[in-house]
Amino acid sequence: MTRGTWALASLGGAVLVAGLVPLGCSHSAGPSTPTYLDRETLLDPQTCGTCHADHYKDWVGSMHAYASDDPVFQAMNARGQRETGGQLGSFCVQCHAPMALEEGATTDGTNMASVPQKLKGVTCFFCHTIDAVTGSHNAASRCRATS
Repeated sequence: MTRGTWALASLGGAVLVAGLVPLGCSHSAGPSTPTYLDRETLLDPQTCGTCHADHYKDWVGSMHAYASDDPVFQAMNARGQRETGGQLGSFCVQCHAPMALEEGATTDGTNMASVPQKLKGVTCFFCHTIDAVTGSHNAASRCRATS
């Protein structure tokens, strides 16, 4: 299996699993009507941590959580923007901060210090709302829960 095919298959599997997960939480152990949270609340990964503590703990310690705070990313993105006269655009942040890009909090990742923390990195909301995989690389996916 080639690297691109493996990446596409992995992302496709994630889309399948994410599609089975409703965008809501239930706080009781028994059968009941789940409490559905609004989009704004679900954008914050800390919200997910209230019900999914183990998953949140794994995520918060991962490079996904810090993908846009990583100093190497920040330095390389700044260099790429500088060396291309800004033509690099959203190329890097489409993977490193997809919700910041989707929400209009950044266009090129050079202002990540002012972006709300809940939009930084590869968040729970982003992965669990992927609607389609449209290619084999460069964040070729579509988020179903965009405004």
